Parts: sequence; C-alpha cells; structure tokens
Amino acid sequence: GVKSLLAREYDLIRNIDYRVSTVIRRLKERGVYNNTMIALFGDHGSGNYRSKGLMQPQSIRTPLWIKYPDEMPLPSAVEINDEGTYEDDRMTGITDLYPTTLSVIGVPPESYHAGRAVAGEYEDTSAERDIMYALITRVSSFQGYKSFAAFTKEYFYQRHLLNEDAIDAREAIGEDPSVIADARKDALLDKVYDLFPAAPLFDRIRKLLLVNAEDPAYPDKFKFLAANDARPPPEAFFDLTMDPDTVDNLIVDYTYTVGLSNEEQKWGNKVANVTVSYGPVNEYGLSAAQGGALEKLRNGLDSWIGTQKYVTGELDWSESLWGEENKMAREFWPDGVQPDTSTVSVNPSNGKLSSETPGAVFRYTIVTPEERGSCERIGSSIKADNPILTPFNSDFDVVDYTSVRYGGTYSGFLWRPDFGREVVFQNFVGEERDCLMFLSEDVTFLELSCRNLPPFTVDSRDATWDGTAWEGVDEATGEWLGEPLQLFDMETNTWNLKAFNFYMYGPLRNQVYSGLNPDGTPFVAAVDRDRPANIGYNPAPKYWGTDVDPFLVPSRFKPSETIILQGYSVIPSGTFYRAEATPGLDDKGSWAFQFALRTFAPPNLRPGTFSFDSFDYECLLWEVGTQVELSDKTGTYHVFTQGVRKGFSDSAISETILEL
Repeated sequence: GVKSLLAREYDLIRNIDYRVSTVIRRLKERGVYNNTMIALFGDHGSGNYRSKGLMQPQSIRTPLWIKYPDEMPLPSAVEINDEGTYEDDRMTGITDLYPTTLSVIGVPPESYHAGRAVAGEYEDTSAERDIMYALITRVSSFQGYKSFAAFTKEYFYQRHLLNEDAIDAREAIGEDPSVIADARKDALLDKVYDLFPAAPLFDRIRKLLLVNAEDPAYPDKFKFLAANDARPPPEAFFDLTMDPDTVDNLIVDYTYTVGLSNEEQKWGNKVANVTVSYGPVNEYGLSAAQGGALEKLRNGLDSWIGTQKYVTGELDWSESLWGEENKMAREFWPDGVQPDTSTVSVNPSNGKLSSETPGAVFRYTIVTPEERGSCERIGSSIKADNPILTPFNSDFDVVDYTSVRYGGTYSGFLWRPDFGREVVFQNFVGEERDCLMFLSEDVTFLELSCRNLPPFTVDSRDATWDGTAWEGVDEATGEWLGEPLQLFDMETNTWNLKAFNFYMYGPLRNQVYSGLNPDGTPFVAAVDRDRPANIGYNPAPKYWGTDVDPFLVPSRFKPSETIILQGYSVIPSGTFYRAEATPGLDDKGSWAFQFALRTFAPPNLRPGTFSFDSFDYECLLWEVGTQVELSDKTGTYHVFTQGVRKGFSDSAISETILEL
C-alpha cells in the first residue's frame, strides 16, 4: 500500500543520512569540520506522484540544507522556526548555491553568475525576490513539454505550450503526421512516469481513480494528473494560501468522463478509463487579489523568458520539434563535437593546479601510498606481474555459481563486492553499486546482476543462430560440436562481441528482431522499446540454459527489481576490456559492458552500462579548488586531479607522484 511505499522512501532518506555521516566523520577526523560549509540538496524526485517533469510545486521546491562554517555570522534572514531549527525563509534557487559558496569562502561572485549570494562576506542584501521562475523544455530524448512556472509564496502559475489546442492548431495547417503523433505522445502527463518505474505512488493514485470513478464523492484532487491520456491545459493558476497542494486550477474548469467496458476490469468494476477535458481560460471568478497576482506572474514570466538566451516563449516546430535544442547545440558545438576539458596538472613546487581549458573547475586529492592502496581492486603487484592482464591471470579463484536467470550451476570467475571487486551499473537516472559479474571457466557463459535489476545473461551458444540452425552446437543436447565460441578473445585480449547475442522476449520478438511482419512487410514500432533491430530473420525459438518460452513477457526474478526487461544487446562503442593500462590511468583489468535496454516497465529503449574499475578513483576523498596544500607534507604522495567545464566532457584523471 501507500504506507509501504512511503516507508521505502524514508528508508532511502535514512541511507542518505548514513552516507552523509561518513563524509562528516572523515571531515572531523581531519579536523576541518567546524570550518567547512556543507550543502545538501536534492533532485526533483520521482517518488512523489507529482514527479519531476510536471512543473508542480512539489517538484520544483527541492530540499536544501546548509551548514555554514562555525565562525561565519548567520544571515540576518535566518530565524529559529517553530521546530527549533534555523530557517531562511527567502525565496532562493539552486543557482544561488555557487555564488553563496564563493561568498562564504571570501571570494566575490562574478556579475555573470545567474544566482545571488545569500550568505557570507558578499551576501546580496538587495530586496528579496518576490517571484521565482522555472522551465522544462525536454525531459528526455522522447518527451518534450516546454512548460514554464512563475510563483510567489502565495500564488503559483503554470504555462504549458505543448497542449492539445496547440497540437490541433499545428495539425490543421498541415504539419507532418508523424510529428503530430510524437507531439501528442510527448505531451501526455503520465509519460513522465515511463522514466521512473520506481515511482509507484502514481500507479496507486490512478488505480484509486479507476476504482472510485463512479463515486460522486471521490474528490477531484485525487483525479488531478491521474486521468488517462491527460495532457496539460494551456494555463493553470493556484492560490497556495487556500490550496497548498495545487489541485484547484482557478482559471480552467476540468471535466472528467468515465469510459466503461463490457467486461469487468481487474480493479473490480467495468471502468476502462477516466479522461479529462478542459474549458476555456476564464478569469472572471478570481478575487481582486488573485487577479492582480495572476497578471503580475504572467507579465513577470514574459519578462523572464525574454532574458533567456536559448529559450523562447513559443513552440519551435522546426526539425520535428527539436529545432530549439538543436540551435542551442550548434551554438555550443559548431562542428557538432563536444569538446574535452584539458587535463589538470599540479606544480610540484607550490601545488598550483592548471589546465589549458579556460573556466575549468578542478577537483583533486593528495594521498599517501597506503591510502592509495586501499582503493586498489585487483592489486598493483598483480598488474605489475602481468604485462597483459586478462580475467584468467588476475588472481581470481574458481568458484561455483548458480545463475539467477537460468538456475543452472557453473564454475568460473566472480566479480562482486565481498571479493573486493564491485561492479557498478549506470544509466540515465543514476547508478547502482554492489552488483556482480560471473564469467564461466570455459568462457561461454556470463551473467551480470544487481539487487534492483533483472539479470543480464549471455550464453555464447545463442549467438551461433543463423536464422535456421545453431552453427557448431548440437540442437538436441546443446553440446559444442567443435571449438566453443568464447566470450573473450584470447588473441586480441578483449571481449568477443560476435559471441554476444541480441536477446529479445515477448510476443513481438520476431518482428523486433527481424524488422519484418509475418507477411514480410517492414515492421513499424508503436513504442521506442519495439524499435526493430532489422537483423533480417527471426530469432532462435529458444535460448540455451532455460526452458522459459521467450515469447512470454518475463516476470521479475527478484521482488526488488525496478524494471521488467524485454530485451538487451551489447553496444560496441561502450564495451571494452583493458588488458593494458591506458596511458596516464590505472585501469589495467577494468572493463565495461554497455547494453541497449528494452524494457516493458517502464516502456523504454535506453542504454545502461555495467563496469568494473580495477582502481576505484571514487574511493578517494576529493576536494575542489585550485591549490593543493604541500607545505605540511613530507615523503611520497600521490596527487590525483581532474577538470570539468560546463558543456565540455570531463578531463581524464591525472596522477602525479611527488617526493616532498
């Protein structure tokens, strides 16, 4: 139920508390906690059913806690609230954090900084902001809203440019039907939840709507956002003093219509859907105060949009609704290539950091050889003793393993946290640590698994399918008829991508795999996850190692899984094995697998990467600055540095050994 979902959110907060406490402990151990500024701030969140892409106050108003250095006087705006804690009630934005940090450490913010300092030596003491602004122009590669918000402490105003009326008007003048179809899909309010399968509160709210659809007493506030196929109205205006949850749009009427089915639905009635339609924008019911606030917010938003360099107050339908973003990208990168931040060097005499990229921000750390050794995941001696380091000479013990997906037992090599070899999974929403990889001793079976993900399993026999039979594999027994096809190429010392099959499950697997309908016509996908691979023939009727029918939608293997995997295939450009170290990096024995992930829930086609770093650079305690303190150091030290500039890719990490 809802309580259990919220309990999980609270548990995640508890986990954050623990992780923050480890940083605080290290700061105290170094004796710098009291004069350190700590800022703890959050993203817009996906656990709340209002979510991060809908321009709701619950999404826009993100948390921010700041611990200032002990000796710094608190800003005059800070007061003790009813809970006995310090609170700054001024309207601030995340852009204020950087100039505030500069001010706290005694550096004057620059005039071009978007925010203002709210504390410190250079605190901006001009009149407090009375309006804040926000925008969202695209949540992802498949979802574009172009919505704005302007709000005070008392009122909240939204403007949604991609709405039903705007799409209908564009269709009427002859826009490409495929662009219109994409626009209608992009504008769906619930489309944002395709991004966040671990946001089940929305599913609960929608189910409650369907269960109670014919109950006239069921409140409209629980119907808001949850209606089927709902798109936003052109405008919305809320009075926060009377409606803090922003469920009563004062300038647009909402009408909910119940659609019935002939059959009883799984939620216990015949309600198939609940749709919403909007009346025209109407301001006549507003009080004088509300009307004045609406005019102020509209005018303020128009003025603010006019100050934006890359965003206009109109929909740009050029380039299939990508015109505005593409113009910005071309201005950033005229040749279409993202520039790299140059490496950061340290002056061994004074610790000064420098980079050839102007405006780059530096991070660095200085550690002893012993501290460095604690971040080794294979061991410097093993790397030194093996000019070519493979999975088979990396000092791995052969262990028994039971496949999570197939249930079969194997012997081979295991990367996992309790062996000191942690595998990390990364995708567009973040990363999951504590993952594992198993590689069989005969190098024909591989499995990657995480607590919250389904297993990614590869059997090289599956890659021998040629459209009619398995080459070199006995169809009855699964035994190799000759030399097995191995997942690692012993001659090139890297992954043998020819041994990695494209795995596809579900009723459309033939069409997606081959790119053809049963009648031979080209298959056209209705959703991104079914985008055809166009291999030209149907996949094998089964996968080795399992009796599961591949034409069925897979179920979850573990209750904690946040996605249901439909298919996966290796992306060559993001897959590697480092048998030798990259110049300047300690990455011998590191590897990565990048997969194109096709998921039923959420219905996506997106990349995700499993990786192992033989040296864990993030194990180090990094600092940000332009100077490494060397005066109190004697002996051998390792200095690690990296640079980043907005719009540029991060520089490579550099390591310098200093004898002090």
